[in-house]
Amino acid sequence: MNKLSFSVIVPVYNGQKYLRETLESLVNQDYSSFEIIAVDDGSNDCSAEIIQSFDSIKYVHQENQGNAVARNRGIALSTGDFIALIDQDDIWVPEKLSTFCDYFSAHPAIDFATAKHRMFLSDGVEVPAWCRDDDLNRDIVDYSPGSLVFRRRLFDRIGPFDQSLVSGHDTDWVLRVKDRNTPIAVLPDVLLLKRVHEANQSSEVSRAHSELLEVFRRSINRNKEKPLSSTTCPISVIIPVYNNANYLDETISSVLNQSLKPEQIIVIDDGSTDGTEKIVKSHQPHVDYIYQENSGANAARNKGVENAIGQFVAFLDGDDLWEPEKLETQMRCLFENPNVDAVFAHVQNFYSPDLEPGKQATLKASLSPVAGHIPSTMVIKKEALSSIGLFDEGVTIGDFMQWLFRARDGGISEAMLPDILVKRRIHGGNTTIVEKQLHSQYLDIIREALARRNKSDP
Repeated sequence: MNKLSFSVIVPVYNGQKYLRETLESLVNQDYSSFEIIAVDDGSNDCSAEIIQSFDSIKYVHQENQGNAVARNRGIALSTGDFIALIDQDDIWVPEKLSTFCDYFSAHPAIDFATAKHRMFLSDGVEVPAWCRDDDLNRDIVDYSPGSLVFRRRLFDRIGPFDQSLVSGHDTDWVLRVKDRNTPIAVLPDVLLLKRVHEANQSSEVSRAHSELLEVFRRSINRNKEKPLSSTTCPISVIIPVYNNANYLDETISSVLNQSLKPEQIIVIDDGSTDGTEKIVKSHQPHVDYIYQENSGANAARNKGVENAIGQFVAFLDGDDLWEPEKLETQMRCLFENPNVDAVFAHVQNFYSPDLEPGKQATLKASLSPVAGHIPSTMVIKKEALSSIGLFDEGVTIGDFMQWLFRARDGGISEAMLPDILVKRRIHGGNTTIVEKQLHSQYLDIIREALARRNKSDP
C-alpha cells in the first residue's frame, strides 16, 4: 500500500530563537513521505539562514503579511494529499505523522483530525501572566494549529485562511469546517509540545479575545438559516458522576435535547460501582465516557476540562436537569455581551419522584427559584477558565464557592440571567446533605478569600 503524503507548513517571522529546534522535530519524524515548506514572512533576524541550513526544507520568502497569508501561500505551493501545520516555536513528537498516517489509512472517510498537546515552559523563562502553572505539563485537547492534520480536498472545499484576521484565522477556519457538519476525529495521543515563552502571540490577549468573538459571530450568522436543532456551538459539556445511575439517563437526555447542540458531551465516571458506564455507553457516540478512580467531583471536573475541545465549557451534575433552551439562552448573552466571561442562571430545586414523602419533610428544601452560583448553571469561556485555573481537588464541600471566590478575585466578568434554566434534584443523597460534617470547609473558604483580598489591598 502506498504511503500517505503530507505537506507540513511552517510560517516564520523573526523566529530564530526556537526555530531550529522546531525544524529538527520535523526532519526527525519516524515517517518519510512528507515535505516541509517554511514561509519566511519578512523576517529581519537569522530565520532565513536557519531554514536554509536544512537541505530537506523548501524555503519561501514573502514581504511581511501575517501568518494567515504565509499559511495560505505554503499550502498553495504544497503537493501532499494531507496538510499539517506547526508554529515556529513548537515541537512535534517523532511519531506525529506516522500516527496520523495510521489513523487516516484506517478511516478514509475522515478528512480532519486533531490530537492532544502539552504545554511546556521554555528554559529560563518565568510563567507569563496569561499562563497558569496548572496549564503546564498536562494533556490538552483543542484545535491548536500544530495539532491539526486535514486532507487537501477539505481545504479546497472550505477555502483558505481569512487573511484579514491576525490571531483568529485558525479558529475561524475550524469553525467553517464545523459549520459544514464535517466529522472531526480527536486522537488520544499527545503529539504536539507547545512552548510557553514571553513572546507567544497567544499572549496578546486583548486582540485575540476580540477576534475570537468576531469569528464566533460569523459562525452564528452562517448557521442562522439552519434549523436550530441542527446547529451546534463550540461548547463542551462536562458531567461528573459518582453512583448516579438512577438519574443519569434523564440528566444526559436534558443535554441531548438542547435547542442549541453542544459540540461535545463528556461524562467523567468518578469510580462508580453502579450501572453508570452502561447508561453512558447507551448514548454513544453522542456522549464520551471517561473513567477515573474515585477522586471527587472537582477532580472529575478537571479531567473533563483537560479533554474539552470546545471554546466554551459548561458543567452539569449527574443528577440535575437542564431546561431545553439553557445553552441557547446563555450563549446569546455571551455573544451580545463580549466582555462577559461567564454566565449563570437561576435554579429551582425539585423533589425527586423516588423520594419518600416523609423524607421530603425532613430535608425541607426550598422550592423557590434562586440565583444559581453553582456549576450546573454556568457557561464559561474556556480561556477565562484557564486563566483562573482548575478546581481545588482538596475541597469537598464548597468546592465551587472556593473556585468562584478565586475567579472573582482574578477579575472574571460574570452575568446572572433571570431565567430558570436548571432544575436541581433533591433526593437525599446530595453532597451538601450527606456530608454536613464537612461544612466547616465553607468557613475555611471564606477565610481564604478574605486573606487573598486583604493581601491584595495596598
